[in-house]
Amino acid sequence: MAPATGVASADGRSVTRPAAAARVLASLCADMRRCLDRLAGSGTPAAVHDTRVAARRLRCVLSVLAPRGGRPAVAERRRRGARRAARMLALRLAASREADVRLALLTKALGTAAVSPELRRWLRAAAADVRARVRAELAGRLDPPPAYLAALLDPSLGAAIAPHLPSRARISRRAEARARRLRHRLRHCRGSARRLHRARLAVKRLRYVEDALGAWLVPPPPHRRGQALLRLQRRLGDYHDLWALREWLRQLASANGEIARNAADRRLQAELRLWLHGDLRRRLRAARKRAEERCARCAANGSLWT
Repeated sequence: MAPATGVASADGRSVTRPAAAARVLASLCADMRRCLDRLAGSGTPAAVHDTRVAARRLRCVLSVLAPRGGRPAVAERRRRGARRAARMLALRLAASREADVRLALLTKALGTAAVSPELRRWLRAAAADVRARVRAELAGRLDPPPAYLAALLDPSLGAAIAPHLPSRARISRRAEARARRLRHRLRHCRGSARRLHRARLAVKRLRYVEDALGAWLVPPPPHRRGQALLRLQRRLGDYHDLWALREWLRQLASANGEIARNAADRRLQAELRLWLHGDLRRRLRAARKRAEERCARCAANGSLWT
């Protein structure tokens, strides 16, 4: 095991690295428990979002804290088990979160769209129906709580993993490698919705690690990078959410069977196709241009990376 080095705590005192790690992991797990309690109690869109973010944050931190070879097998199994559980939970919540965002964004877009009232009602009803179905599926998967959640709710997880951490230098190198990958993605994300989405995921992963472990990293991250990455994530998120809405609307516009049950529905589909190829396409292009410009500015700003 690497020697325990001192890390500054929130109150300015120096604590050993395993003790600091135990505090970080305990805080993340406690946040995870609070989010799951909110999700079980209310199930609101905010609760779904916060629980998914908590799971992804915990997973990212556990990835960076992976020990080198030769560490105790029991502690490593617990770390991997918690990481897999966080991934499974985030995946289970993905469809519900997407449905919430889709309905909110659709309502906002329809507020200024030049479409008929019939199309507005039709689209809102379709989006609400999908969200209700997804919510019911999520409730069935989380009640009763699945067994894998025990790995995330274990209060002793941090104490079990903390003594077997990699060195502070290795943790810093892993975080720096994430920063280099992100900058590379930002430089090469033009012309592809998929590359922009990958850049957005890379932004989140770096932010989660630096927010939790920033005091450990040597050298520390540039002080302006956190806010710059948050603004970039929001810009990329605006484009991705609009792109996902467009893809869902495309499916509605081309669907047959239950969606287009009669001639009135087919007329609404024709009107939807006109909206897709007109105003919505212009909005998407503008959002994509803004996202690509923000990516280029961040990648070219040397003060964010050194």
